Amino acid sequence: MFDKYIESENLNLVEEKFLQLCLKTFDLILQNETFKSFAEVESMNEKPSIFFDDFTIVDFWNMPHDALGFQAVCSPKYDEDNDEDYLEIADKNMAVINIKGNVSSIKDIYDICEPEISILSALVTIPHEMIHVLQWIKETKGKTPIEMFDSSSKGELVFDDIFNNIEKKEKSFTLPSSENRKFANSEDFAENTGRKIIDQIEDKICSSSEYLSFVESFNLSLKTKVKLR
Repeated sequence: MFDKYIESENLNLVEEKFLQLCLKTFDLILQNETFKSFAEVESMNEKPSIFFDDFTIVDFWNMPHDALGFQAVCSPKYDEDNDEDYLEIADKNMAVINIKGNVSSIKDIYDICEPEISILSALVTIPHEMIHVLQWIKETKGKTPIEMFDSSSKGELVFDDIFNNIEKKEKSFTLPSSENRKFANSEDFAENTGRKIIDQIEDKICSSSEYLSFVESFNLSLKTKVKLR
């Protein structure tokens, strides 16, 4: 369903362990029935991509280092050689997971909530961003941002139209077998559905060797204890 890419050259040991946990979680998400029910699409020119990143992709798209994840669509750039601004537009339907940013967020909140909750909350970023990419694919019939830009006379305003249409649809969207929950917007839908998916695979995550290895490494880095099941 998603092509997977990894940028890990700038990760420290704890971040590398979290990357491995993210990859394990990603594999479990692909097997999850709630995710698979939403991931069914009628048309797709090519598989979407997910990048697990060490700030390389984050910096390329001019995103802040504390962004946990994002869907890459477009970003303003400056060409120093020609002294002109231009718009960088994604040629893939892609989600980016910020490994370093997520580890920092876990450290920030580990002492004000159950450590396990802080780790699982960070992992919600993965299905959350994957869902945003799938929302785009459904709305554009599988076209990438650059394909939508090139086929429109509206320039970058075409992206506003796409996201506005997604917002309208998600307000009335319900998941199969859900409690007929209505969602305020696409962010609400992605967050709640992402949490539902992580809740459903929580036991498999927390019993995995990748989780235990991350917790051990995390404990050593903070010189504190994260409770294990």
